[in-house]
Amino acid sequence: MKNIQHSILSFIAIFMLSISINAQSLGQLSNQQNQPKDPVSWTQDAEKISDTEYILTFHATVVEPHWHFYSQFTEGTMPMAFYFDDIKGYERVGDVAESPKPKEEYDELLGGLTKFWEKEAVFKQKIRIISAEDVNIHGAIEFQACIEGACTMLTYDFKFDLAGVEGAATTEETKVETVEETKATTTDKKENKSDVSWLNIFFFAFIAGMLTLITPCVFPMIPMTVSFFMKGKKSRAAGLKQAYFFGFSIVVIFAVLGLLLTILLGKDAMYVISTHWIPNTLFFVIFMVFALSFFGLFEITLPSGLINKSDAQADKGGYMGTFFVAFTTVLVSFSCTGPILGAALIELSSGSNNSIVFLISMIGFALGFAIPFTLLAMFPTALGKLKSGSWLNTVKIVFGFIEIALGLKFLSMADLGANWGLLDRETFLSIWIVVFSLLG
Repeated sequence: MKNIQHSILSFIAIFMLSISINAQSLGQLSNQQNQPKDPVSWTQDAEKISDTEYILTFHATVVEPHWHFYSQFTEGTMPMAFYFDDIKGYERVGDVAESPKPKEEYDELLGGLTKFWEKEAVFKQKIRIISAEDVNIHGAIEFQACIEGACTMLTYDFKFDLAGVEGAATTEETKVETVEETKATTTDKKENKSDVSWLNIFFFAFIAGMLTLITPCVFPMIPMTVSFFMKGKKSRAAGLKQAYFFGFSIVVIFAVLGLLLTILLGKDAMYVISTHWIPNTLFFVIFMVFALSFFGLFEITLPSGLINKSDAQADKGGYMGTFFVAFTTVLVSFSCTGPILGAALIELSSGSNNSIVFLISMIGFALGFAIPFTLLAMFPTALGKLKSGSWLNTVKIVFGFIEIALGLKFLSMADLGANWGLLDRETFLSIWIVVFSLLG
């Protein structure tokens, strides 16, 4: 325990020293690094190249120092995307071309080959007019801009009014067919991107849910919970039905919480959460509290009265009793699942502007948490291989340092937004190295 305390104190000392030194060395630079609302400026133009065809040109220019923005084909971060809305009277010819060639750099923090521009870039889309009536082309460009390791999602809305082509087909049948074909073409990438994004969020939350099983609050509960399903049941099949319902109940409990968060937090709130310095500072404090909890300084628990009432309902048996067993499990394990779930929700929501991320995250987390219980109920002999020990406390310490590392990310975002000048990219990565070296 003394070694653990020594490691914690050493980290705090190194962290505070790094902050103070960096604040002095970056004092002058910080005045130049104000976070703008629009670090990238856009202009647009439509060039007619034939009787029916145009080249739509979008020119992006970095207007603030130290910022850069990412290509459509970058890895490890959110790529740029062009969305053409309500396509009528025209069709796209090919995909959006970009120039000049973006700068390529492997980013260890993002885990991929990033492609970005630090000054300017030009994007061109060829379109063909297929209507005799005037055509309105509108849509949006969504892209990510970053500075010193801190990023924000931005949107540029565009609109073009072009003349129709004499002699072009104008029947409703032709228009409907064209609209359906072009909609399918232009939304494929958007849908695929969303599917992949939601899948990644779900997978991340699922893994977070499974990780809670090896915490000291949850691991000892597994044999007791599984034995509840098997003991006193007329048959193994009856016990399995109760186990399945237990897992389903956990998913429902977390899904309801996720749905409430989705309803309460709209897109505007999500944008503020991901970009403003106040929520990012709050997240940093929350992560530090979670870390101290994992280090054993205190426990985060729910009111005992709520737990006792739920436990009393569980004694009634039947499916209602099983539901309250699940509810009690969620409540009792909160001191360990709370910090992990909180970390997962904050981390995932900070990278999305859609509040549905909470519902997807909650369902993924619940499945990761519930499936092992159900599997062990199906194969109870595997319970003999689960042995508690001092390794559980080691797991808590590891989670504590991970919470610190994640919290530093939000401190960096807050530092950028408030223009404190405390954390640049190099200092941020250096502190991360110190954090994970202490795990050794």
